[in-house]
Parts: sequence; structure tokens; C-alpha cells
Amino acid sequence: MFAYGGDEIQLRAEMTTPNFTYGSYVVTRSLLLFALAFSLIPILAATLGPWAALWALPFVGVRAYKLTMIMHDCAHGTLFAEPRINRNVGVFFGLLAGINFNAYGRLHFLHHTHFGEEEDPRGRDYLKYWSFSPRARLWHLLRPLFGFNLTHYRNVMRVVEMLPIRQQGIFFAAGFAVQGALATIATLGWRYPLLALIYPLSAATIGLFLSQLRVVAEHLPPKGAGDAPFVISHEPNWIDAALLYDLNFNYHREHHTYPEVPSVCLPALSLEISKRNFSQKPAYCMVHTLVQSVLK
Repeated sequence: MFAYGGDEIQLRAEMTTPNFTYGSYVVTRSLLLFALAFSLIPILAATLGPWAALWALPFVGVRAYKLTMIMHDCAHGTLFAEPRINRNVGVFFGLLAGINFNAYGRLHFLHHTHFGEEEDPRGRDYLKYWSFSPRARLWHLLRPLFGFNLTHYRNVMRVVEMLPIRQQGIFFAAGFAVQGALATIATLGWRYPLLALIYPLSAATIGLFLSQLRVVAEHLPPKGAGDAPFVISHEPNWIDAALLYDLNFNYHREHHTYPEVPSVCLPALSLEISKRNFSQKPAYCMVHTLVQSVLK
């Protein structure tokens, strides 16, 4: 039995159990789409010249950002029923993204326990947002594109520095191997060394930009409500799915309320909640929420 908005909801057993088929599908899809986007770098460089590889930057940035959504479900232990599989998949996707899985998990759980508070590692993305002018809000949303959100990587590295030396060594060695292999592919065997910068640049700009947009859409309280803890869900739609979420991340209120529920079950949970309490119905669209937040 789960409480939501004062109501008790009886969930079927399958709604609280990870689905191996779903987990395998989203992992495979994420890897294939990442590989497809990343392959644009050497393909464009080989066919049109090295400068043409810059056209791959937004596509690589989107897929680099979405790698963290697989990590997210693995950190919660809800993508697969077997903890070892969750950990191994999470570690591998972290190496692809250049992020330590243990550090990511610790920071994410701080977000769950402190969202809406200064202690939230993602708080700088949305706290004090309403104190800005409309122009300043727009700049706040766009500033990650210019590298102003690199402090998020610094937060991860601070946690890495607290890990045992052996774990740090394994992470850096494995990360060097994985990122080195990616750089070798991107540069056509180091024929064009500068192309090695495209992947980290796309993750540090496009990736962090999309991540901040999603966090603002999910956690920005209504204007005039102050900085009280707030979380909202959004209806699924193609533009949000293409840019801002994967693995049913749009059902964010349901996830924060029941973080133990696998993402595959969140649509059914949201539907059950909406039937019982229409006021809990998801909002229309993340992009719409963001546009309205600038115009208000």
C-alpha cells in the first residue's frame, strides 16, 4: 500500500518488480543510439572534412546526456532485479559518460532527500529562479551552453576524491581506456587530434544544458510559492522525449514519491493516481513549462 496525496494505492506486484526485457531493451537502444550519434564525428570528418564533424555536436550531446538516465535507474536498483547487473551496467554507462557511478549515485540520493533545499546538488539549477528578471531567467537556462555548469562535474569529482584510493585508481584507469578508445574513433586513429574534444565538449555544453532544462521543468515551484520543495510530472510527448527525457523520466513526481518503483511501471502508476485525484494529473509539456517560466 502506498500513500499519495492522502490516498492509498494498491499496486499490483508486477508494478514493483523490475522487468528484464524492458531493462535489456532500453540499455540496447541507448547504446545503439549513442553509437549512431558518436559515429557521425568520424563519418563527417572522413567525408566532408574535419570541420564538418562539428555538426555532430548536438546529436552527441543529446545521447551523452541520456546515458545518465540508464545510470539513474541502475543507481536506484530498479532497472534490473539483480543488484550486480544494475551495478555493472551503471558503471559501464558511467565510463561512457565520463562519470563515476558511485559518485553519481551519492549525489543523486542527496537530490532525493534535499530537493528544494540548499543542500540539493542540483539546487543551483532551479532555486532562486523566480528572483530573476525574465531576461535573467532566459540567460540562466542558456548559460550551460557556454560552459557555466561545469561545477556539476566538479561536484562529482569531489565525491570521487572521498572514495578509497583503490576505487579511484580503477575508475581512472578504466575511464582512460574507454574515453581513449572513443577519442581514437572520433579522431580517425588520431588523424585529426582536435576531434577528440567534440565528445567532452558536447557533454559539457549540450548535455548539461538539457539536464538543467529538465530539472527546472521538474522542480520549479509555481510563481509566488517561494522555494518550497516541489516536483511535477509531464504528459509524454515527442519533443520532450527527443530532447529532455528517457525511461519515463517525465513521470517525475511519481518517481520522487515512490523511488523504488521501476521506471517501466511509472506510466501505470501515474494513470492510477490521476484516476483517484484529478489534481495530480501531469502537466502538458516540459518545453511549455519552460517557456511559460520565462514569460511570466
